Amino acid sequence: MPRENTPRRRDPIGEMLTLILERHESSPSRATSVPAKTDIARAWHDVLERVLQLRVGRRLSAGLSADQLQEFQHLIDSGAESASTAWLETHAPDHVQVVGDEIDRLVVEGADWFVNAFRIDAQSGGAR
Repeated sequence: MPRENTPRRRDPIGEMLTLILERHESSPSRATSVPAKTDIARAWHDVLERVLQLRVGRRLSAGLSADQLQEFQHLIDSGAESASTAWLETHAPDHVQVVGDEIDRLVVEGADWFVNAFRIDAQSGGAR
């Protein structure tokens, strides 16, 4: 029986690839139809950095009050990097672990996506 009402599972790696390809396609400086390795690496970095920032921010902010979030945002906006770091050490002492955990999640998600995207279907002899 088909599952018609099953919500579609989010595909963050596929979304990242789409963003990367869109960025390449809209780049006025591209000389060929194939992006250079440095362009791909830069695009991956930009996309993954944004995803990482969102995920880490979401996890760290979950345990903070609105006043604490505002205080931290003020430090970030003012460019006070050492004060921001000291603030994190005090209010979110696990921030380094959170970043590491989220990087690990991104790596696993990326590896899973590539394995599934390029899995060879033995029956058909081609990639699915």
